[in-house]
Amino acid sequence: MRTVSALFLLATAFLFPVCSASEQKTANQSRPAIALPQSEGLPTPSADPQWDRAARLIAGLEGGEYHRKSMDRLWARIEKQNIEPIRRWIQDKPYLRESNRPVFYPLSGADFINAHTFFPSAPYYLLIATEPPGKPQELLQLSQRSSEKGLTAVRSVITNIAGENYFQSRKMSQTMSNPELSGVLPVFLVWLARKDQEVLSVQSIAITESGDLIAGEGKHPGLRIRFRDRKAGSKEQTLYYFKIFLGPKSLQSAGGQPESRLLGQLEGVNTIMKAAVYLLHNEKYAPLAQSILSKSDLILQDDSGVPYRMFGEPWNLDLYGHFTKPVSLQGMLDPYKHLLQPDLARAYAKAKPQNLPFPYGYGILRGGMSESMLMLARKSR
Repeated sequence: MRTVSALFLLATAFLFPVCSASEQKTANQSRPAIALPQSEGLPTPSADPQWDRAARLIAGLEGGEYHRKSMDRLWARIEKQNIEPIRRWIQDKPYLRESNRPVFYPLSGADFINAHTFFPSAPYYLLIATEPPGKPQELLQLSQRSSEKGLTAVRSVITNIAGENYFQSRKMSQTMSNPELSGVLPVFLVWLARKDQEVLSVQSIAITESGDLIAGEGKHPGLRIRFRDRKAGSKEQTLYYFKIFLGPKSLQSAGGQPESRLLGQLEGVNTIMKAAVYLLHNEKYAPLAQSILSKSDLILQDDSGVPYRMFGEPWNLDLYGHFTKPVSLQGMLDPYKHLLQPDLARAYAKAKPQNLPFPYGYGILRGGMSESMLMLARKSR
């Protein structure tokens, strides 16, 4: 496959308020917030159809024939290999499919597609990564003229996902440095438009040095994208993204970082992690792992997320797919031997779960679908 530089891949990954009785029984400790902390002070732009037109153009649903046909082929592959198998997999899991909890995705890169497919009913999604967010104004300019160079870079990233549900850092860097369609924003819009979501507004936001959430520029630049399913009567949802290099205390209210005020207020979230470069296995980042455990009611991840050894009471774990040992990544923060997780390997050997029907995690780099794995942890009360 490829050699991955873990030190520069900290953020790669990659793909309506109803609370079921099953969900209430497994995790009913705190009522989830329906809005991002501090977001009540943000001005909310009116819905404008120009954003949706731009999203559909980038996604190949409108515009030139070559881009449309290329994106149609890629999307058909993504739907067959990733989206439809995940949708079938969550049919008997209302605690995923119907959950009204917000979704938190640290180290996400541009991987909104997995967050939205596993948790389609979340009021908002909060993605944190180190890639630049992008510039909304570029979308409006794109909708008014041809931009084959920009669309070529977008196709390159989507091609990568169509193959393995995985973002290669090299491919991501191509679109990050794209002068016409920069940052993760164009990839987000492809996912939304192709999943039949209507984009209502796209807004640049930021966390300031003092920890305030504002519209405009600041210490941690970000995006707020409002959208809704095109089905009649669908409720509005929101995608938030911030460019943040998470530190050990970033999720603590008194963590001393600009993002601490906002992230420290999260609670009762569904957390998803994928291809997280084993950052949380490093002793230095143990406080970050503990914060994720304390703020989450459910965690869906591969072996590179929260270490298996940290899940005790009140967590219940279900294992899916196949795991014997982690994939070796160049530039790991910890020696490979430290990441072996023999307790997790023993748990898999004992449980003998069936293979996952979709690719997930680093195992696909070594063994394809046969080594795809997923851990699903839920708090019980």
